[in-house]
Amino acid sequence: MRVLLILLHLAVAFALAIEQQNTITNKVPSIILVEFTEGAQESPDVIFNTIEQRLIDYECIVTRRHTFSSPSFRGLSFGLSCEGDRQTVRSGILPMIQSLDDIKKASSASRGHQTPQHRQQRSQQQHGALPEGTSQMVKRQGTTTTNGGLYESPILPTHNDTGVWRLHAEGTLGTGMRIAVIDTGFDLASPGLSQTRVTYNYNYVEDAFDFTGDNCINFLHGTHVLGIIAAESEERKFGVVGVAPNVTVDLYGLDPCEGAVPGGLDDFMAAIESASSKGVDLIMVGYGIGLAFEEEPVARLVSQAVANGTAVTVGSGNDGPGLFTGGSPANARGAAAIGSADNSATPYYTWRANFTSGDEAGFIRYAPQFPANFPAGNNLTLWSPGPAEGLPEGCNPVPGGFVPPTDPANTIMLIEEDHCWLGPGNTSTRLALGLGIPYVLRYQAASASVVDGMQWRPGFAEYSRDYKGIARISNEDGLFLAGILSNGSSVRISVPSNISEAQEEVLYRDNDISGGLVSGFSSWGPTPEGKSYPSFIAPGENILSAFLPRFGGVAVVGGTSMSNPFAVGVYALVKERHPDYDPQQILAVVASTAKPVRFIDDVRQKKEFLAPVFSQGGGLVDAWDAVHTVSVVNVSSLDFNDTAHRPEKLDFSLRNTGTETLKYKLSHLGAASGYILSEADPYGLSGAEGHPMYADVDISPAEVELVPGGSATISVSVRSNPALPATSRGISFGGFIEIVSSASEANTLTVPYTGFGARLVDIPMINPNASHLVKVDPDTNIDTEVAPDTLFTCLFNGTIPKPAWPVSCDLGFPGFRKVFVTASREYTYDLVSADTGEDVLTGTFRGGAENWAAPSSWWVWDGSEEDRKYVPPGAYFWRVRALRLNGDVGKMGDWDVWDSGRWRLAYDGRSIGLPGNGTIG
Repeated sequence: MRVLLILLHLAVAFALAIEQQNTITNKVPSIILVEFTEGAQESPDVIFNTIEQRLIDYECIVTRRHTFSSPSFRGLSFGLSCEGDRQTVRSGILPMIQSLDDIKKASSASRGHQTPQHRQQRSQQQHGALPEGTSQMVKRQGTTTTNGGLYESPILPTHNDTGVWRLHAEGTLGTGMRIAVIDTGFDLASPGLSQTRVTYNYNYVEDAFDFTGDNCINFLHGTHVLGIIAAESEERKFGVVGVAPNVTVDLYGLDPCEGAVPGGLDDFMAAIESASSKGVDLIMVGYGIGLAFEEEPVARLVSQAVANGTAVTVGSGNDGPGLFTGGSPANARGAAAIGSADNSATPYYTWRANFTSGDEAGFIRYAPQFPANFPAGNNLTLWSPGPAEGLPEGCNPVPGGFVPPTDPANTIMLIEEDHCWLGPGNTSTRLALGLGIPYVLRYQAASASVVDGMQWRPGFAEYSRDYKGIARISNEDGLFLAGILSNGSSVRISVPSNISEAQEEVLYRDNDISGGLVSGFSSWGPTPEGKSYPSFIAPGENILSAFLPRFGGVAVVGGTSMSNPFAVGVYALVKERHPDYDPQQILAVVASTAKPVRFIDDVRQKKEFLAPVFSQGGGLVDAWDAVHTVSVVNVSSLDFNDTAHRPEKLDFSLRNTGTETLKYKLSHLGAASGYILSEADPYGLSGAEGHPMYADVDISPAEVELVPGGSATISVSVRSNPALPATSRGISFGGFIEIVSSASEANTLTVPYTGFGARLVDIPMINPNASHLVKVDPDTNIDTEVAPDTLFTCLFNGTIPKPAWPVSCDLGFPGFRKVFVTASREYTYDLVSADTGEDVLTGTFRGGAENWAAPSSWWVWDGSEEDRKYVPPGAYFWRVRALRLNGDVGKMGDWDVWDSGRWRLAYDGRSIGLPGNGTIG
């Protein structure tokens, strides 16, 4: 959700917590993932029994979870609950397990969350408020384009824009296709899903073959996703129907309805392996982690599924804009990484709340939010302590002299959603909650635009689950109501308590700012290997789809989590009409028939040139052309990589599958080039940057004629890089090979290509300006920067049973925070004596391509490393080594090395069991 419970611009992350868990607790409930060696002799049962016996000494409870038998990943997972801390798990238990026979790697598979930041622009919406001096109930004008640009539409604009509706009209509905959907969970009681064909559903967390509904907040994401793919009902409320409404679906849920701990990385992996083994046609993966290499375990399982003949789509991520913001397993070989495009028309799904002020009466339209427990027949007093506009975003002290409400329990607070109020005296207590106000009416900031719409987005400054009811209105309506209050008048508002009172409606406004262009949050490529990414884009921002019945059964949500199901629905339509297409051919056809789109920068200004290929891939999906083209290529992109690895030429085949001889003309379409590194920061990556300067490209042949069934080989080479001036920042570029045929329809293909006008190994890996020494509070897990030469006085107690840490320090644990520019294929941490230069803890940690690592993370010494190896009093520093992109492990010059500032260690005189050297405890 950004966090699944509450935020919806999301890509959910599974944090492989060996290095990046950054959590210290007194008791460790963990999930351990074990990968077997290639030639493992023992069975999984024997290996598990061996692990279980070894962990008895650590006072750990072990519970078997999953066994993996894929050719790309053989291993098992188990639950682990120990008296200790997660830091000790990675420094003690994990190395012990990894040292056992037949085990290649042991890592934590406990789940964490990323919160990809969706750039929040603002939106204004017409209100139905009373004009001054009007006493009767005022109704909104007719739903036509004359009503402030708002109008009704019986057809989803996304289906119109991409040719989906035309395919539906000719009877292409995904019939006979079976899709596995891996997501949070699904509320099958949603009215828009009443005729959706579900053949299998399983919740990994609750171990239940059932998704019956219950309005589970954790299932809202999966419900919306399922609706985009396969919504079907007799009513088709507000025109909501899936891209492929006749498909059958297998549902895999990884979140509990509520209360329980969400599923782990191993559940995610098990779902992929299970879906692949069941022989489905397509898999949609609704989860992901951050930027990683193809060797990452989930990516390997996805690649194996594709190799076995199952096409897989994954959202590219919501960490854009900017280079290297993608993730895994969208980077898996053969998978389709789906970026997001903004809806061409923004839908506004709203309910009606009536208000009165003196003798006047009117109504406002609002978007239902969470929570929504408004009492039946309510008539709430609107209250505000004062205007928040002009104050810093976030929480501010309540204005002096404010007057609290006389009846807080029946009061609803009006607040601009980028702000919140603290109690008197600038306490940490929220004002409204402290006063006993249970309801909030939030309004959008003045900077809102049609780009944002008014989505179901619970997260805002004042948000708290302690509120009973929250409603979201436009900035215009918010200011209108605030104006009444500022004039000294009172306002009473009746907010519907359920859908039967809602007088719901959906109206659209054309998005003439960014409609059809790359969404501001959509992640960009390349992959860490330097390959093209994403594959293409699909509608993902401001998408109307099925939702929890409690909130009306439909909602508007945005993210690559929405473009991904749209894409897999298109895949189903293509596969229905071309059952012989394998995953590679489907991807090639859909990517090459997509339409390249114009560039829009980070302030949402459209340009007259094409967006970087690293932001849009092949362009906006065109389902009609993908189904109807008779001209097909065998690649989805051409990867020229960097100058050190650039091939002289790349070939692809062009084939005429039609019944008529076709003539083809091939030409070059340049797309925006950019820099890898930021102009302001030599260790920062560039953002939404694009310049209308292009590589020189040779295409041979430039014309070709193909008889039915005929094919030709097309060769492409990069003659020169774009002539951008600041070459030290590294240059990225891309474009399209445009192929125009003499066919009567679906006659244009575009093959995207990408490359770099630099060696990627010249791009720094470690940011020394952001990396620093820290102290970490074991109670809060918060790290704080400390100055060089900081003294840590630590109490050692060797009588504390393993695997708990044996030391406690006066300032917290000594450590460091490292910041990588991008993903490193191999990196190490060492503790080094400042006096002798000796590695005291050699290879404290080693990370590699098989581990996802957060670019910024901390590490600490807690005394448990290397089986409690003694670290004498003295001065030390941390040494971090990281291999640069495309670097050679054997070349010292391809590594970045960062030495932290010096820190000093002393032991408290009350320490127990300190030896002169060696292992203790």
